Amino acid sequence: MNQSFYRRVFYVFFTLILCVSGVLAQDNSTTLTLNLPRAPISVGSSFDITVLVRSSEPIDAVGVYLTFDPAAIQVNNIISGAEFPVVLQNVVNNAIGTIDFAAGRLGSTISGEVTAAIINATAIAPVENSLLRWGTSGLRRADVASRGYSILDFAPDVPITIVGVGGSDVPMPIPTFMPPNPDQSMQITLPYPFVDPFDNGGLWTADMGWTLEPTEPESLNLAWRGVSSGAPILLTLHTPIQLPAELAQVSLMSRGVGTGYAEVQASVNGVSWLSVGVLPVTPDWTLSAFDLSAFAGSTLYVRVQWLGGEGESALVIDDVRVEPLTVTLPPAELPPPAELPTVEPPPAQPIEEPTPEVTPGL
Repeated sequence: MNQSFYRRVFYVFFTLILCVSGVLAQDNSTTLTLNLPRAPISVGSSFDITVLVRSSEPIDAVGVYLTFDPAAIQVNNIISGAEFPVVLQNVVNNAIGTIDFAAGRLGSTISGEVTAAIINATAIAPVENSLLRWGTSGLRRADVASRGYSILDFAPDVPITIVGVGGSDVPMPIPTFMPPNPDQSMQITLPYPFVDPFDNGGLWTADMGWTLEPTEPESLNLAWRGVSSGAPILLTLHTPIQLPAELAQVSLMSRGVGTGYAEVQASVNGVSWLSVGVLPVTPDWTLSAFDLSAFAGSTLYVRVQWLGGEGESALVIDDVRVEPLTVTLPPAELPPPAELPTVEPPPAQPIEEPTPEVTPGL
């Protein structure tokens, strides 16, 4: 009996250890969660979706990439949380139902549970248990970063139910559009030719180290400035461009501080990248253009990679363009003037003086 008693005590103790370990593991995890209103959401009402990030590790950036049903809700705006004042990306597509939002902190980190963003939306049609889903792959992968490294453990999808105008508990059945993965089933592309002067920076996904700032003090013209130390940082155009069959080029303005290595890269799938040209690192603004002929007729992703050298180094880029290839031809060489044949003048003829007539008898 004593052995049986001790065996039961051992099993109970072992179970408690597993439970405590699970709780501790959960406490130490990093999560992204969505909080919806507790009251029923009815058609025509506006409501907030609060994005919470929770971690015991230091956090300096968060990426909120969501897919929603555009037949049921429409997003009005997104406000970053007070702890993430630097907005790196804020793009909403109400046509296919995507949210691309990223924000961070400069020079400091935070831990615990904080609000990453507040999404304000309007319910436009009833629906039952339509999922708000996190992006999990490619350039639209939800993430939480700590000093440049991903620390996100899990982000659960959340169902949303919208009731009819009369407050009915049973929503009216309506056809809904919910692509399994917007990156694969329905690809959105940017128009060609493409020109971005970086007025808002919302088209770009930036690694930590890139900031959008005025080109000059009190200037309204913005540019991306990258500062890296020991590891390359990427600035990626998160939506591709559909190139025509004609020849094209990518061009941009850049200038550098200190030393480093910068290059422009291109891809047809956002996974495999090829270098199309190296940017000069000079203190003066320089226009660089690179041939995209190899990508004619393809879907094109573009990014800039920067690796700073020792000491203070930075790269600033502005005015990115993808447009028809400009071919500069050398000036045409004029043929030498034709040589005219030399005409020899005829030989001079001797002039015969007339013989004077003599009159006889004089």
